[in-house]
Amino acid sequence: MLQSASGLKAPMRFVKIISGWNLTPLRPIGIEQYFYFARLKSPQKKSPLWLCAKYLCTTMNIEAILQQHISKAIETLYSTTVEVDTIKLETTKQDFEGDYTFVVFPYLRASKKNPEQTANDLGNYLKENCDDVADFNVIKGFLNLVVADKYWINTFYNHIAPNKEFGKTATGQGHKVMVEYSSPNTNKPLHLGHVRNNLLGFSIS
Repeated sequence: MLQSASGLKAPMRFVKIISGWNLTPLRPIGIEQYFYFARLKSPQKKSPLWLCAKYLCTTMNIEAILQQHISKAIETLYSTTVEVDTIKLETTKQDFEGDYTFVVFPYLRASKKNPEQTANDLGNYLKENCDDVADFNVIKGFLNLVVADKYWINTFYNHIAPNKEFGKTATGQGHKVMVEYSSPNTNKPLHLGHVRNNLLGFSIS
């Protein structure tokens, strides 16, 4: 179900947040450590858990924040007013780094520049003026925006952690459940992937 939800995805750095959602307390592992291990594991790898991230985006209006700043960027850089609700954002394709993609082709008449120059102009403006944009990259006329880690952390601490009932369910109540979360190969050395699985499993065991 998660994988088929309109192609939604999430950076690996979001996995550690979801793993701590009131299934149990985070124990000795803090959310920063989840970010640390997830980034070491694979900083650009994607996860189907974007559906959960999408829920938070709706709650926190990250898309609306980006739309407002993009509108402001176009007005500031090109002296052209663009209605916020006309700005379209797409989820970044699996093969590229980023969370949201903004297509600049419809705004070339306003910028009077080629697609790559326009995308770089907007990307630099957003990185300098929007705290929630950590980085960007440009593929021709496609501006891929990376949402800052602190946005996800603040979302967790301010909107998820205080809710003691978030993520709880009566499913399986009264039944014993075995959680197997570490399966190292005895014929190969352990690596960081095993550490990550141990930490995630420990948080829900």
